[in-house]
Amino acid sequence: MSKRSASKKTGGEAGKKYRVPIVAILLGISCLLTYYFHWVLGIEVVFSHFFYLPIILASVWWKRKGLVVAIFLALLLLISRLLLHFGLDWSFVNDLMRAALFILIGATVSVLSERMERAEDRLREHAENLEKIVDERTEDLRRERDYTRHLIESSPDFQMTLDVTGRIMDVNEAFEEIVGKSREEVIGASIYAYLPREETEKVIAEVLEKGKARDIELTGDVPGRGTLICNLSGTVFTTPEGEVGIYLNGRDVTEQKIRQQRLREREMQIAHASRLSSLGEMAAGMAHEINQPLTIISTAAEGILRDIRKDRFDMRLLPQDLQDVLDNVKRIDRIITHVRAFARRPEEWEYVKPEQVLDDAFVIMGGQLHLRNVSVSRRIEEDLPAIYVNPNQLEQVLINILTNARQALDERAEAAESRGERFQKRLVCRISRENDQVVFEVADNAVGVPDEIKMRIFEPFFTTKEVGQGTGLGLSIAYTLVTRSLDGRIWVEDNEMGGASFKVALPIKEQQNENTHR
Repeated sequence: MSKRSASKKTGGEAGKKYRVPIVAILLGISCLLTYYFHWVLGIEVVFSHFFYLPIILASVWWKRKGLVVAIFLALLLLISRLLLHFGLDWSFVNDLMRAALFILIGATVSVLSERMERAEDRLREHAENLEKIVDERTEDLRRERDYTRHLIESSPDFQMTLDVTGRIMDVNEAFEEIVGKSREEVIGASIYAYLPREETEKVIAEVLEKGKARDIELTGDVPGRGTLICNLSGTVFTTPEGEVGIYLNGRDVTEQKIRQQRLREREMQIAHASRLSSLGEMAAGMAHEINQPLTIISTAAEGILRDIRKDRFDMRLLPQDLQDVLDNVKRIDRIITHVRAFARRPEEWEYVKPEQVLDDAFVIMGGQLHLRNVSVSRRIEEDLPAIYVNPNQLEQVLINILTNARQALDERAEAAESRGERFQKRLVCRISRENDQVVFEVADNAVGVPDEIKMRIFEPFFTTKEVGQGTGLGLSIAYTLVTRSLDGRIWVEDNEMGGASFKVALPIKEQQNENTHR
């Protein structure tokens, strides 16, 4: 029971003590006045009206028990009549009717009073229940408020509420730690005093326009903290006063970005080392590629010199011989220039034709595949769009995949040779367009990749080769370059030749300038 209800009950019990004396006094006064009017003044009608007051009051206070007063007064009226007049006349009938009216009024008032009391009890009970529910709900809301505030204060993310002008309405402890000021000091201040104005205004404008914003990266100088990189999300809300507010939740990702940058630099260093390693492994093939044009140049030069010495030099043949020499010099220059470009660490991105990157990969890999008797065929879809990539990175991906395929073909050939069988190594390189992507595919007719290995083949240092025959980094580097740098996908499938098909899908981006073609 609430304090208010208990107070009312205590006050009611104290008031009951005075009911009997009050009714007794009223009865005495009524009788005195009645008989004064009757005996002294000789008025017989007025006296009975004085009795209604104690009857009604007793019936209201004691309900049906109050009828005792009505019956008492009715009997008193009749007895008085009998004592004064011993006969039946109309006056006696009137007194009899008045006595009955006393009892009727007492009964009616007592019944109505009982009903009113029950109604008041029910109303009081409902009021007490409602008050109890309100108290419980208020307590629940208080606990919820305290719990919510505890969660907000415990969050490692900084949180704040702003009005549409950027004025700070509330912040949590994480924000206090970032700006080095207490909550009381920052409330009412402008958010632009702590976060860069231009970038923060853009975030607030996007939240107000769209109703919410997610994962917006903001970089700026925070007083006392230097340059911070924050990831912000926000939403619009309505204050209890009906005003529009902005809730911002942010996380300091500076250290995370630094770690990611360091990791990317390490990955690029590993990729660069892999490129140099690939050049070392392919030296024999590139030497073969260079020896062919050198042989042609040497043969042409020896023929010209021999004809001059024997005095049979034919000037008509000289232009063609010199053109052959010049063409092969250009071929050697192209190989050397490309190897030098591949060996350095460029970061330039540009629009290139997909088939051009494949051609560049075969400048490095062609001689090696030729020396190992690998039959290579190309199936390139016509009118492919240019793709925006780092050409060296994509070329390294293709070289790593071609190297993996060449090694698988060598293993298959060695196994066939040990059984006295003949095996023709085959590679099929395809480039096609699938919706908004260009897909490179390198398919071999080796042994394929078992299903249980498909999920692990791109893991660092994972290899199925014997110890000392592979690092397990080639496909891992290709995966890292495709997924983290080139924004693409790489996967492996079985093919109709019985081998494996490695596929690389890269997005097609709208070309801004035709002159950026390679």
